[in-house]
Amino acid sequence: MLYNDNDGWQKGQANSEYSYEWALVKRDEHGNYLAVKDISTRPVLSLRIPENYEYFKLLLTVSDGNMVTSTITTLNTPLVQN
Repeated sequence: MLYNDNDGWQKGQANSEYSYEWALVKRDEHGNYLAVKDISTRPVLSLRIPENYEYFKLLLTVSDGNMVTSTITTLNTPLVQN
């Protein structure tokens, strides 16, 4: 979701002036970053959660050509296998 003062909240795919980069960041048991794997450049992400999800974080970087912002979050969805 993107926010601007004129239009309010909009879905990312509704605005083509932004570019997206999603990455999976692997960490060790102490929280140190070990590796980064690029996974998508689309505004919407479909991700298969790794089995050991507690060692990964999700990084999103968004740019409009002039400014870049990024955020990193935990994968706090436990893996459920049937």
